[in-house]
Amino acid sequence: VQYATFKSVHPYSFANSTTLDKISLTRNSISSLARNAFTHLPSLESLSMGENHITEVSRHVFVDLPRLTSLYMDRNNITTVHDRAFQGLHTLKELELFTNQIQVINPDTFKGLRNLERLDLHKNRIEVIGEMTFQDLQALRILDLQENSLKYIASKSFVGLGLLERLNLQDNKLLSLGPDVFEPSPRIHHLDIRNNVLETLSEETMHPLMANLNNHSMIFFLEG
Repeated sequence: VQYATFKSVHPYSFANSTTLDKISLTRNSISSLARNAFTHLPSLESLSMGENHITEVSRHVFVDLPRLTSLYMDRNNITTVHDRAFQGLHTLKELELFTNQIQVINPDTFKGLRNLERLDLHKNRIEVIGEMTFQDLQALRILDLQENSLKYIASKSFVGLGLLERLNLQDNKLLSLGPDVFEPSPRIHHLDIRNNVLETLSEETMHPLMANLNNHSMIFFLEG
């Protein structure tokens, strides 16, 4: 349902629609998602809520969605993602949260997303990434943090991201990157750190990725 005037999604709005495999609520006027807004949908694979006015993602909004692989919440006004908001979405592979107002993420933000392969957080307002923030995302291959306000990335921020291949840190405010920040993610072959305010980039920082650089399998953007 697009271009409608829904302002909220009430509890059990779609419950027990056993054959429903796709829901699109893009371009409505949704500002709130009630507890159990999306629950007991055994066939649902894709849920789209882009271009609404959602301000927060609470726990227990998404319950018993055993086949959900794609969740799109881009271009909203989300400032807060509550801890464990996505905890039950074990089959999710793609999570789009770009163009929101998210300021804080922590190790519980993405708890339970063990099969997630793509996480898009570009164009938010995140300033700091603390240690172990992505530790549950052991299947993640693509992480987009472009156009945030990142000033600091802790040395163990990327612990758990052993399969990560593409990392975009372009257009942030990073002054430095620690010597072991990429150590947990030796498979990165596409790294973009353009348009930051980096004062130095040490050989030690890049060492975990040198094999990819040396065998020409890596695309590395630094200038700007």
